[in-house]
Amino acid sequence: MQLATMIAYNTLFLQSPLSPDVLTSALPEKSPQRDLVRALPVTWDETRVLPQARIGRYAPFARRKGNDWWIAVLNGDEPRQADLDLSFLGGGDYEAILVSDLADANDNWTVQRRTLHKGDRLPLTLRASGGFVAWIRPKK
Repeated sequence: MQLATMIAYNTLFLQSPLSPDVLTSALPEKSPQRDLVRALPVTWDETRVLPQARIGRYAPFARRKGNDWWIAVLNGDEPRQADLDLSFLGGGDYEAILVSDLADANDNWTVQRRTLHKGDRLPLTLRASGGFVAWIRPKK
């Protein structure tokens, strides 16, 4: 969820409340999650609150910078199964880095790489007060 707030919140100064040693452990050299954090823009060309949003319960955002999309999901105080509709993507293949909270750990996540397309649906399992982040960019 902390990583998702860096995308969902509007600010020109990105920061993390984590100590440097925790960040170093969570973002090891040459890891996809480090690449994702290093590439985070501080301004956006487009922001969408996705239609499944529920105030105070579930906040899925899609933000675009250039041709890249960033998804941030902030979940409320109940576990949730969700299904993100990626119909906002353009045509073609997209490479994605997906970062999800572990269901039983407050301080760890899983990282996946996937190919996605316009109209795909992305199933999510979110823990209470958890989050999800994706960096989706056109394949080269």
